[in-house]
Amino acid sequence: MLGQSSYRADLLGQSDFRASMLDQFSSHIPMLGYSRVLMLGQSSYRADLPGQSNYRADLLGQSNYRADLLGHSDFRVPMLG
Repeated sequence: MLGQSSYRADLLGQSDFRASMLDQFSSHIPMLGYSRVLMLGQSSYRADLPGQSNYRADLLGQSNYRADLLGHSDFRVPMLG
């Protein structure tokens, strides 16, 4: 990798995954399927025990993807900023 990545999890089951610039990563979310992103910014993936997940990426702007166990989802990608 051309950057740094870190993974942290605590006893309550919360996790935080971050990858820095020019890193390629893939994350598997059982409910949502398979997600693979190649980016030039920072990314973070977080999931807690109730099944809520939050995915954020910085790709010459920002995108935010959220989904919970009930199947609700929200996907937003502002244009270049």
